[in-house]
Amino acid sequence: MLFNSPKGEQRQARFGEEQLSPSDDTRWLGIKLDSKLTYTKHIETIKSRADMTLARINKISRKYFGTSMTDTRTLIKAILYTRILFGSILWLTTSALSKIKPIFEKTYNKAERMVMGSLKSTPIIFLKRDSKLKSILATHIVRAHNMILQLATKEETHPAKTTVLRELHKEASSYPSSIHKLISWEKIANNTSLGPELINPFPTKPWRKILSIRNMGATKEEAEKRVKKLVRNRNAQETLIFTDGSDIPDKGKGSAAVAAPSGLTITRHITNTTQRPIWKQN
Repeated sequence: MLFNSPKGEQRQARFGEEQLSPSDDTRWLGIKLDSKLTYTKHIETIKSRADMTLARINKISRKYFGTSMTDTRTLIKAILYTRILFGSILWLTTSALSKIKPIFEKTYNKAERMVMGSLKSTPIIFLKRDSKLKSILATHIVRAHNMILQLATKEETHPAKTTVLRELHKEASSYPSSIHKLISWEKIANNTSLGPELINPFPTKPWRKILSIRNMGATKEEAEKRVKKLVRNRNAQETLIFTDGSDIPDKGKGSAAVAAPSGLTITRHITNTTQRPIWKQN
């Protein structure tokens, strides 16, 4: 994925034998990113996440015959605020503020009523006065400032310190920022020209061959024929692992197969993340 300005040029990147087009969006550490860095898709998930979290906190309160105002307030700060503000220093930009602010205010009002145990007809002014619950946006500002101060006081060799100090001592710049300027097509081309990296997660013994990984680059029908041929001609001392690339964690689907040294072919097929994997032995 390449972050680019709205007028940026979309190019394909070469990775081994494949030509890859930049993705429109991706998920990174639980945050949904899009190529224009508007965070629209991530903001859409905040409301549902907040409603679900409030419902669970309310269930906890009822289960234990009602919790005190202090306990409820602590639960909201520790669970609700932490969940909806996860990574907010990255995605809560000035442009995203207008979209997220109404969601924050509505969620904050619901949280205040839960703390006070008030009815919907209770005026908001009384809730703000008596709930002693800091607003979501104010909490974000405090946490963001704390993180910036921590980074600004790191040792000189820390990679983030230079960037933070540069941003603090200059006027607001237009897109892209100094971080985004570090990403260029030339650097991407230099990295992708090296080809796919061989992944060897464990130290191998000198007399053993390392794990060989190869992208077949074929259609499904051709791949099935090649896999059958590989299994027939496989060395009895080798373990052959292959997949059709359909592992989609978000949708709970995936498949893979292993040809073990014993000569047995074991196939794993997962249809739903809530179900146990089904193993078939052929």
